[in-house]
Amino acid sequence: MKAVDVMTRNVVSVKLDSSVFEAAQRMILNRISGLPVLDASGKLVGVVTEGDLLRRAETATERHRPSWLEFFLGQGRLATEYVRTGDQGAKFRFRFCPVCGSTVFHTEEGVEGRVSVAVGAFADPDFPAPRVSVYDGRRHSWVALPTGVTAFEKDPD
Repeated sequence: MKAVDVMTRNVVSVKLDSSVFEAAQRMILNRISGLPVLDASGKLVGVVTEGDLLRRAETATERHRPSWLEFFLGQGRLATEYVRTGDQGAKFRFRFCPVCGSTVFHTEEGVEGRVSVAVGAFADPDFPAPRVSVYDGRRHSWVALPTGVTAFEKDPD
């Protein structure tokens, strides 16, 4: 078997000046784990992968599991996803970092093109601020939302 036999033919890519958010969004929406990075002339200049976007030990941006979680779970790896049924019956698939267990994003089953990203999941200071806060009644009192964020007490659907 050769590379041509297993390669992806409809390649999804990002431009050199694309934001980390755009790269993450393209990977999530296309269900892929990496993207070629192209310069203005369309020349391949690199590759960005899921691992490049998550908090990582080598860049000193990782999150450590709380000691109480280590006590209950041990040193093993955490699950990378689970499905939860929302208050109104919709199913949500949550994805986690396989190293530290931090929530990265979730999607609603049957709803295409919408991804909810956990604030702080990516080590990018330019990551956009949230536009919507769902289940705002569960928000910790010490968490302040940016001006202009639409807040819903529960799921607005």
